[in-house]
Amino acid sequence: MDPGGTPAPRGREWRKAIHRKLGIVAAMDHEAGTRALIEQRPYIDPAKIGIYGHSGGGQMSLNLTFRYPEIYYVAMPSSFVSNQRYYHPSYQERLMDHPMVNPEGYRDGSPITWGTMKSV
Repeated sequence: MDPGGTPAPRGREWRKAIHRKLGIVAAMDHEAGTRALIEQRPYIDPAKIGIYGHSGGGQMSLNLTFRYPEIYYVAMPSSFVSNQRYYHPSYQERLMDHPMVNPEGYRDGSPITWGTMKSV
């Protein structure tokens, strides 16, 4: 599922759609899309939805599981960034501005803000 602003190639429109909101807008889009799939497809068991992601997708899988635990039962992230403040500045600041300028965006887009681990 591709969130808003992601039609290939990912260019200017994608950057504008997520500017200062990396990990926030896409999480809301995925949540809405997953709810729509549950509603449209009766064979989906809403109690057994898991998500996998690598790198940015790993971060998103954690964001979704922590922010929407009523939808996503489990996440399998790999090579993820748990706190956007500590990711490579040349990439992060291009999309998010400096952390001192956009502290809310960095906070709200980071899985560590929302996360509590549970055993399954």
